[in-house]
Amino acid sequence: MAFTKINFLVKTILFLIQRLLRVLPFLTFGNDSKMAPILDHFADVLDFAKIDFEHGPDDDAKMEAFVAMCNGIERNAIGNTMKSLMIETGVIKKCLNYIVVSLTISFKNSQCRCLILILLLNSGN
Repeated sequence: MAFTKINFLVKTILFLIQRLLRVLPFLTFGNDSKMAPILDHFADVLDFAKIDFEHGPDDDAKMEAFVAMCNGIERNAIGNTMKSLMIETGVIKKCLNYIVVSLTISFKNSQCRCLILILLLNSGN
């Protein structure tokens, strides 16, 4: 019985955290100086080379929070401001580079490398 209550409480807290992270960009009202500290908070988990080899539960939770925040960015002026800041600060480039490196390691043939290069060039980075 106690386990069921604890499990329900944990799920409720996680649900609330996810919902709060979805509205985080809106709380800053598109203000770059307020949005920058949000991205700075996630900087350590965006060091993918480090995270792949050493990470703990806190890092996992922070990465999940980053993903939840990104999923909450809407297609409007405020969301565009956050996306522009993510491009300017190099967050998007780090993510794309990680994907390219991971795919290149996974798929060693030249056709795959060409496809990855085309996708990277088409992304605007």
